[in-house]
Amino acid sequence: MILTLVAAPVFISIRWPLGGFVSAALINIVAIFVIFFALIELVLSVSLSESLIQRKFKKIVLSISVLVLLPTMIWLVSSVGQVFEYPEIEDSYLIELPTQGAWMAGHAGGSVLTNYHNAIASQKYAIDVVKVNEDGWFFQNSGEELTDIYSFGEPIYAPVAGVVTTVVDSLPDHEISFSPSDSLNPAGNHVVIHFDKDRYLFMAHLMAGTIEVQKGDSVLAGDIIGKIGNSGNTSWPHLHMHIQNKPAIRMADTQAYPFRFKEMERKRWFFWQMTENDFLLRNDFFRE
Repeated sequence: MILTLVAAPVFISIRWPLGGFVSAALINIVAIFVIFFALIELVLSVSLSESLIQRKFKKIVLSISVLVLLPTMIWLVSSVGQVFEYPEIEDSYLIELPTQGAWMAGHAGGSVLTNYHNAIASQKYAIDVVKVNEDGWFFQNSGEELTDIYSFGEPIYAPVAGVVTTVVDSLPDHEISFSPSDSLNPAGNHVVIHFDKDRYLFMAHLMAGTIEVQKGDSVLAGDIIGKIGNSGNTSWPHLHMHIQNKPAIRMADTQAYPFRFKEMERKRWFFWQMTENDFLLRNDFFRE
């Protein structure tokens, strides 16, 4: 029960990959319920009478709990530390937020436990973010249409100052699908900004015809780049962003680098708080 108190809130609030499909308020309620339930079970577990424990049914239940729940909780607790691992400030690039309004991180963080990008050297530390409403939902209605996704058509802004080296602005938006198949154009419409020696920032899955910069343009942090679409190898509209040492994807010896946001208001657990030079994890809410 003690291990449940430690592991369950982390799993529900941060590691749960379906967090974006559930109201933020409901996730908080579930986390509180789990903690409350675990506390009750903890009290009961130390107050069971000897005669109660001796009953055959109780022995079976306790045995299942030990054999199944205990190893599971030990594994979950052992992974809690990995969830919060991320390179230090001095080892990260400090950039501005690319969005305005309230958003949520779908894949983010320094571990594969919260960010599948970390299994790919060229996309390590990449983030996928979606716009949300006041209840934490990233879609309305059934979520089956592009216009149901709040991110669709939302403007994005340059997180860094630099020179635009790549602009792709002609690929169509795909219909929503849990099995994206555009492997030939994984980034879809995208913009690449060269902002430091051998450092390139990618902003992908944009809407055709909305990109407002051209190759060779100098941009400042905060300049509008374009609008989010659903182009490339993607399930639904969102912004993908990462930093790497090559000007194009699928180049040999490509490495990616961590980045933090200079300033944002973030909600990781139950409350919003201002943070500086901090990073995002899966299911974090954030706004400028």
